[in-house]
Amino acid sequence: MDIWVLGDPQLSTHEHLLRLVGDILQAAVPEKPWVYSDSPHHYTEGGIEVNVINDGAPVEVLECGRIAQSLLERLQIDPSRHGGLALGMGLDRLTMLRKGIPDIRLLRDQNVRVQAQMHDLNPWRAVSRLPSIARDISLAVTPGLSEEVLTEKMLLAAGDCAEWIEEMQVKGRWGFADLPVQAVERLGLLPGQENVLLRVVLRDCSRSITTAEANALYADIQCALHEGAPGAGYKMDVSKV
Repeated sequence: MDIWVLGDPQLSTHEHLLRLVGDILQAAVPEKPWVYSDSPHHYTEGGIEVNVINDGAPVEVLECGRIAQSLLERLQIDPSRHGGLALGMGLDRLTMLRKGIPDIRLLRDQNVRVQAQMHDLNPWRAVSRLPSIARDISLAVTPGLSEEVLTEKMLLAAGDCAEWIEEMQVKGRWGFADLPVQAVERLGLLPGQENVLLRVVLRDCSRSITTAEANALYADIQCALHEGAPGAGYKMDVSKV
């Protein structure tokens, strides 16, 4: 991305140039230090190269300088009346630094779970190419628990396996009066509670999760989140392989 700023001759100074660089980097990669060195360009004077320090190593992110008087003259702009700054930045590198993306190829990866992370500046979460396991968990809980609260309870219940939980969705909610007697008894649903159906997707970044491991984790989650009658609720067969 190129930025050209044209104004009064007083704009064309080294101090204004560094201020422009500082403002851009403060917005793009706040709190990361940066350094610069001389880098001549044919269209600028006093050109510099700017590197952001990331994990102790410099990463080039932009080059800039004062707009050369010779260029202004070729464009029939009077250098005595106008001056300015020219800057070109690498948006890909700035995005990778801001989000912590380890490989530039991820920016254009067609995997839907990768693409879903390219619409904001939130930190990068590693995406596994290994197969996922999905289960629906039907629970008796206090009415109105938000998806955020349910997720926090789930992560706490998962313990050391919390990193396996890739996604959780609330698929449906039903009140006590909306369910048949058989379902109420099976769930252990108490008066005033509601039935919530959760879709929980598991995936590990380094290896495939076995069916037995997945079922054991789902059973722990079900046990921890169940608020109905003691001993009731749909159970996972942890011995299944």
